Amino acid sequence: MTLVMIAACGQNGELGRSGQLPWERQPADMDFFRGVTTDHTIVMGRKTAESLRGPLPRRRNLVLTTAEEPSLVEGFEVVSYDEVLNLEGKVFIIGGEQIYRLFLPHADEIILTEFEMVFVGCDAFFPYLGNSVWELTDTDTQHFNDEALWDFRRLFFKRKIEVRDESSS
Repeated sequence: MTLVMIAACGQNGELGRSGQLPWERQPADMDFFRGVTTDHTIVMGRKTAESLRGPLPRRRNLVLTTAEEPSLVEGFEVVSYDEVLNLEGKVFIIGGEQIYRLFLPHADEIILTEFEMVFVGCDAFFPYLGNSVWELTDTDTQHFNDEALWDFRRLFFKRKIEVRDESSS
């Protein structure tokens, strides 16, 4: 399995405010997200799943939750942490903060859209990426236009070092 974390955030790692995105949806970023994740498995937390209008089309929509009876609409599949780690193919982690933190030690790649703005009042943040673990392999900058309501840059990272599974020692 290749585990890819994909996120959009502000300059300080801002992901969300009160369960919602702190910015208006960005057509250019949404098109990129759709193109990259379509026909793959996506993994999210319950709060992220509930913030969507329903399962994202042409993707296997998996949800991790500690809720005993999550109120999810049809099309979402509740799975465990171990089930995610045993998936095959390319798997995208799409949020929120707790799910990013949970899977960061296992991620192979990160695609991070960083808006060139600071969003105030946020309560969810993307985890800090240590320079010793991640290598920036590519960048793409987009400036304000009809598709990009703010300047942003997309950062592509690959893991420099392998994470050892201490349980197998």
